[in-house]
Amino acid sequence: MVPDDFISPGKRVREISISLAHAPPVRSTRITYKATRLDYRLVSAPALDHAAKMFNKATLKENFENIPELSGASISRILRSKGTVQSAIWQFRQLTRNSKLITDKLFIVVTRNDYPWGEADTKTLEEYSLVVCLRDRENQQAKLYTQIKNRLQQRQRARTKI
Repeated sequence: MVPDDFISPGKRVREISISLAHAPPVRSTRITYKATRLDYRLVSAPALDHAAKMFNKATLKENFENIPELSGASISRILRSKGTVQSAIWQFRQLTRNSKLITDKLFIVVTRNDYPWGEADTKTLEEYSLVVCLRDRENQQAKLYTQIKNRLQQRQRARTKI
């Protein structure tokens, strides 16, 4: 749900910043001390169903590792996924007609993998925080917050009617 003002034509710097923080159960007696691994990817797909199929439980490990993330992250997925506080920024200077921001929808997919030794500690849902920030400082007329808020309200109204 990238706002229209964000993807409007013009050569300027736009940023998507995503941060994830979580507090997994830990043990100090293991090399892999975290009982769970949580990470995220910013992916593009034509629809939610397509993105969900890429990340379902039936996906083989090697296929899962090769699911492409949107290019241009300031910190790679592999590097940022090592920690419990993860952050990256994607910068876009000029968008073309073929840009993933225009042709597809963007999805932030959070995945959780548990180590077998920590199964007793990981039976519950793990709380986490995810923050997304869109910046377009060169377009002073951009109404990014308002456009996102309106789309979310429309979705909420549609769900309420069902």
